[in-house]
Amino acid sequence: MVRCLFILIFCLFSITNLSGCKKRSATPDDTVVIGIAAAPPTLDPRFARDSIGINVRSLLFSALVRVHVESPQAPISVASDLAKSWSYHNLVFHFDLHPGVTFGDGTPLTAEDIEFSFREYQKDANPYASAFKKIKNVHAVYDGKTHTVDITVDHYESTFLSDLSVVQMLPKKIVEAHDKDFYNYLQGTGAFELVSSNDNELLLRAKPHHYRAPKIQKVLLKVVRDDNTRFQKLYKGSLDLVQADIPLSKMAIFKNSPRFEVFELPGANVTYLLLNQRDPLLKNKAVREAINLAINRQEIIKYKLEGYASPASTLVIPQTPFFDPTLLLPSTDIEKGKQLLAPFPHPMELELKTSNQKYAIENGRILAHQMEKLGISVRMKSFEWGTYYDDITKGNFQMATMKFVGVWDPDLYRLVFHSKELAPKGVNRAFYINPQLDPLLESGNRIENLDERILHYKKIQQVILNDLPLIPLWYDQYVAVVNKRIKNFSPSPLGGFQFIFQIEKTPLNE
Repeated sequence: MVRCLFILIFCLFSITNLSGCKKRSATPDDTVVIGIAAAPPTLDPRFARDSIGINVRSLLFSALVRVHVESPQAPISVASDLAKSWSYHNLVFHFDLHPGVTFGDGTPLTAEDIEFSFREYQKDANPYASAFKKIKNVHAVYDGKTHTVDITVDHYESTFLSDLSVVQMLPKKIVEAHDKDFYNYLQGTGAFELVSSNDNELLLRAKPHHYRAPKIQKVLLKVVRDDNTRFQKLYKGSLDLVQADIPLSKMAIFKNSPRFEVFELPGANVTYLLLNQRDPLLKNKAVREAINLAINRQEIIKYKLEGYASPASTLVIPQTPFFDPTLLLPSTDIEKGKQLLAPFPHPMELELKTSNQKYAIENGRILAHQMEKLGISVRMKSFEWGTYYDDITKGNFQMATMKFVGVWDPDLYRLVFHSKELAPKGVNRAFYINPQLDPLLESGNRIENLDERILHYKKIQQVILNDLPLIPLWYDQYVAVVNKRIKNFSPSPLGGFQFIFQIEKTPLNE
């Protein structure tokens, strides 16, 4: 009896310490299992705008080029994808392509597919269309001897090459046959093909003889919506790695475990508070300024984010030359905030929407609590990602917590604040309109001299800082936790799944 009681107590203690009386789970030797917090709303590369959808797109489809960061300290660059090399002369970009590329069903890629793909991304309904209005002509040759694309533009833009990373090669016949249902018939020229997908997981399989052939054979993306469950699955071995979506309060556990490697570096993500400029209250600058004065970023970073972030005053991250350290948001000042709100009706009521992820809800509660010090009554509502994202793009919100992922070039300001980029078509989800700013946003990308471009975007950032159509909160630190069975993992501040092309996996019995 005493012995049984001792065993029971030991098991309970072990479960509390995450080892339990059962053996740890094990993932297959030929598969990397990645934990993600939400399923992508769509895998159609033409319309994927969330981070998971964009990351999966890069595995299933290929563009002429891809964005790349060689090391955490290196600047963003453009690397080859379908194109082996390229050149530029007199408004013409010339690309030499890998030969013999096929779609997932074995159908060869054709010149017609390439030209069709560009037309799809130039359509007004495409969320990326504004980046490709400058294209005058696309001429492709893709046969047994010649594999080239020539793109003629009507003017130079500094980000055009990196913009091309968005244009994925599409199978013309399949897209024309199914159009908006293409996500149900996905065929791409990427290194992986989609084997199966549902709301809980996506299974991808490497294609044989692909020009970017990965060493790992399968990728399983497991949707684990609950933060604590995701942590437990990773710790127990049923996930191989998780990027960004591990509760920060649990990081010490992984750092102290010999089974895991933790990667930390300055990230390229910006968390911000989105404010709807069409709202009768939030369209007033004084209300937005008051809300900003209520937010104590340092307090949130220290106590909620465990120090894994730094205060943000702009959407440009500190690792780029466009960041201006002199652009600072004012310190928390509740009394001044109350004075700004004095002319408005009391009590003021506002609604704050977040996704239903635990960390998003908790961060939202802290922000709501800080705003309530101004006398604002904040109602919080949380939704699963698809519903939440749909509400944001349709303008069905007053305030919302959001994040820009992979921020590197300041042309983001054109996408986010230009009056022609209003949601749902574009990314201007604050519904901000400033006719005086629009010309600056349009011309910034055409400046070839880097120093001149830096000065230009500092002016733009100052305008946005003064108007506060959204409130930058913090720059997220990149954090990844990787089981040591995974070898050659290389973190990138851009996040994404590019590491998949280098990693290998140690068999469990080794």
